[in-house]
Amino acid sequence: MRRLSHQLSALGGPLLLLAALTTAARAQEPAAQAPAATVTNGPQAVRVTTFLLKHPGLDDQTLVPVMRALDDGLKRNPRLEMKDLDTRLADFAQEVPQEQIDEGRVLLQEGQKALTALELDKAIKKLAQAVDVLSKVLPYIKKQELADAMMALGAAYFENAEKKEARATFARLLIWRSDYKVDLTKYPPAMLSVVEDVRKDVEKARRGSLEIRSEPGAAQAYVDGRYVGVTPTFAEGLVVGEHWVTLKKEGFKKAVMPAQVSAKVQQLVSLAMERSTKYLLVEQALVGAEKSVSQQTLDPSADNLKEVLFVDHAVFVRATPSGNGQIKVDSFLYDLRTRRRLTRVTKTVPAAKAEKELATLASALYLNVSYEIELVESKDAPPPKPIVRKPFYKTWWFWTAAGVAVTGVVLGAALAPRPKDCGSANVCFGVVY
Repeated sequence: MRRLSHQLSALGGPLLLLAALTTAARAQEPAAQAPAATVTNGPQAVRVTTFLLKHPGLDDQTLVPVMRALDDGLKRNPRLEMKDLDTRLADFAQEVPQEQIDEGRVLLQEGQKALTALELDKAIKKLAQAVDVLSKVLPYIKKQELADAMMALGAAYFENAEKKEARATFARLLIWRSDYKVDLTKYPPAMLSVVEDVRKDVEKARRGSLEIRSEPGAAQAYVDGRYVGVTPTFAEGLVVGEHWVTLKKEGFKKAVMPAQVSAKVQQLVSLAMERSTKYLLVEQALVGAEKSVSQQTLDPSADNLKEVLFVDHAVFVRATPSGNGQIKVDSFLYDLRTRRRLTRVTKTVPAAKAEKELATLASALYLNVSYEIELVESKDAPPPKPIVRKPFYKTWWFWTAAGVAVTGVVLGAALAPRPKDCGSANVCFGVVY
């Protein structure tokens, strides 16, 4: 009996993993298999994008915090679908590597299913491929997807008794995603304890830094999803190991590159950014729209923004120096469906604290603003009412004609020559043939 209990205890970890992953796999089945009754018809999110207008006298180091504060505030609004201009352009120009994204997600799903079935060799192969593919499209997916793929790969190594590879995979994950939270319903306690041991080792690991450059310069730089500055810039205090550098700049495609941080030498990361093929269309539309920004109605050229980017609302930002280290930020919210201005907010803030001081800018723009289109689309004209004609004997022209006829008869009778046989009578009746 004790031996049987011992055997069941030893199987506890794999069985718990199997049950949890089975539940997770079912939860990740395509939504098309869900019954139609689960679909709800809530209010459709309003698509919005921000546009920075000309800003003489201000550099990118000053302007990036302004736009970041506004974009982050808009993303927190549940009624909005906020995407930056680069992402909208990539969607329109079909520059998003959707085939690679789909491939990585399929590999992840297949690897998780293999892990659920304890087909460990297959799971390791699929999950390793998923990590490789998803890491190449990191700017276009949620970073959680790559992190989950790494965690599943580590779990597959762990279940296959490859402890060294499991620890290395967990370390690779926690180096760039130190706050990753393990789902306690998916993995057995034995594996969780290994993950926490690795986390402690990572926290104690040595630190290093990166120098980040781009061509062209003045691109926003992110390391592991954390904003570090405008290129050229530095990222310091990074755990030794693999990290992910992402660059974004208006009018250019997002770029991503893995970088190895060393405790001995500061590594240089240099990326050449590729121009977006459709940015010229947006640039031309902005030139036309800028002439009428601040007016009640935008110039018709703003329609190109709606047609190219498929957006409903546009926030135009005009920043100017205001002296004493301050900047004046004028923001205009327009409904591109009607070209009408919805609201305008103006704030003057210290340039050094712009991102913090403008944290409420997005909320102020949408205060008491309707998300619905203001002008109802024109409907087809109603059919004309049928013409009801009066009977002819009730019309004025009938009686006028009748009166004229009667008058003519009377006058004709009065003026006609008197017949010879009529005598001296006043009235003479007769028929003349």
